Amino acid sequence: MNCHAYFVMTHHEDSRNAILLRAAMDTMLDPMVMLTPLRDDDGVIVNFVTVDGNDAFFRHINTPREDYLGTPLLDTVPGQEEAGLLQAYAHAFDSGEPFIAVEVPNADEMQGGRPRLFDFYGRRALDQLVLTFRDVTDRAQERQQLEYLAYFDPLTGLHNRTWSRNELERQLTIARANGSRVGVFFLGIDNFKIVNDSLGHAAGDELLHLVGQRIADGVPDTGSCARFGSDEFLVVVPNVDDDEAIAEVADNLNAAVSEEATFAGFTVVPSVTIGVALSEPDSDASSLLRDTDSALVRAKISRRGSWQRFDNQMFADIHRRLSVEAELRTALANGEFVVFYQPIVNLTDDSVIGHEALVRWQHPERGLLGPFDFLPTAEESGLVVGIGIEVMRVVCSDIAAGRLAGSVSVNVSAVELASPRWLAGFQQTMAEHGVAADRLVVEVTETAVLSVLDAASDDLRTLRALGIGVHLDDFGTGYSSISLLRDLPVSGLKLDRRFVADLTSESEPGFAHALADGVAALMSGLNLVGIAEGIETPEQASALISQGWKFGQGYLYGRPAPLPATVPVRAE
Repeated sequence: MNCHAYFVMTHHEDSRNAILLRAAMDTMLDPMVMLTPLRDDDGVIVNFVTVDGNDAFFRHINTPREDYLGTPLLDTVPGQEEAGLLQAYAHAFDSGEPFIAVEVPNADEMQGGRPRLFDFYGRRALDQLVLTFRDVTDRAQERQQLEYLAYFDPLTGLHNRTWSRNELERQLTIARANGSRVGVFFLGIDNFKIVNDSLGHAAGDELLHLVGQRIADGVPDTGSCARFGSDEFLVVVPNVDDDEAIAEVADNLNAAVSEEATFAGFTVVPSVTIGVALSEPDSDASSLLRDTDSALVRAKISRRGSWQRFDNQMFADIHRRLSVEAELRTALANGEFVVFYQPIVNLTDDSVIGHEALVRWQHPERGLLGPFDFLPTAEESGLVVGIGIEVMRVVCSDIAAGRLAGSVSVNVSAVELASPRWLAGFQQTMAEHGVAADRLVVEVTETAVLSVLDAASDDLRTLRALGIGVHLDDFGTGYSSISLLRDLPVSGLKLDRRFVADLTSESEPGFAHALADGVAALMSGLNLVGIAEGIETPEQASALISQGWKFGQGYLYGRPAPLPATVPVRAE
């Protein structure tokens, strides 16, 4: 083959490849442009000139092909050199290595100067740089939106729980490295449920946003904050070393929140209660969050609007509670709970008309334990539901066996009332033992019912419709006694023992008499059963009888005891 023939074939082959490349380019949806380099006297690439492009490219720039070919890249798309793209293009061309850049910001002069993000892909082909690019602005914005939803709370605009845990772990890592400590502040809005329930969820959301912004304003410059739960916020402050520093941060946060605000037509002064924990070298996020939660609970018990630091006593209390909880689970499995009965009598003749069932724990090592030794932990852990079912089983068994006279009252806690399986368990146990509905009374306290009023109302109405009594225990100690008589299917009241004790005490006996007399009149007017609790002396019994009380219970008539319950004859 002579040289001329070789040139013709080579030229023909190049032309054929160019045609094929051009055809392939036009099938692509992404804009593609072919560039040839311009070099300076030293051979350094200083620009590129457009020699061709696909249809998508010219549609993208909204310029006819014949008007754009031959234009220098830097003249038509400013900012390429400053962004480092020109150098990357040059390296790809000279080295033959592909070039990739993702989400490169570029004020797209060809589309009105709007800021956009592009992915670039370039490689050398046919002695030219073939550059493909894609506008990924929408994709990036969608990802940013997903990231925002993953790490921010849309209501308050603050970071959320996930982000705050990650930030806490990051700060703990730094603290372990430099020997410092991290302060963690867990804030709960006081009386938020009241605002939410009385003014509506829109007002509640407004309060959350307001408090969230105020907390953010009160956080030290080095700290961070997040909305952690429904009405709870978390503040993380590095380099907090002592109680003085803790007090300063906590007081500043409370001061920032507690300014008068008006929304939904009402003026309120919001406040927060704060639980605080200080990191130790072995602390992790979970342990610190657990400790701050315990401190917050303790602070709320102490005084709303206050703050408490987690300390050794709280640590000991937690371990004790966990130990008791574990023992309670074992006790349920081993049948260690027993039922004592205290008689309820007719005050006029001391005859037994019923009993109150009271649970005790026959601990294998500590002996017989009263309810105050284990019921608070049982309620916190939810195990009280299982204990209640066990008590109900024993009560129904004793009734079915004819071992008890009259009706039997069983105490039901707020945790049981809120449990979706409580009512079914109660009815099933009755049915299994064939116990008539009129032999049972459910006793609930005002505080318990108020905390789960919506969940409790229907269940109590169901029981009342079956003929089971519903008595309001410790009457007179709550805040909404009269309204509960209206809102719940109450069939009886139990006058709290504190008022009975005051009948013969030197401290305001007149008030106690007036209260007992008034409640007796209320019961008579509403046709309710009335039982006075805690009767210990004949004088108290006589006073109650004179006021119209028919039934009572207390040490005068018998202490709680296993069957058979005995009723001593009262001396005249």
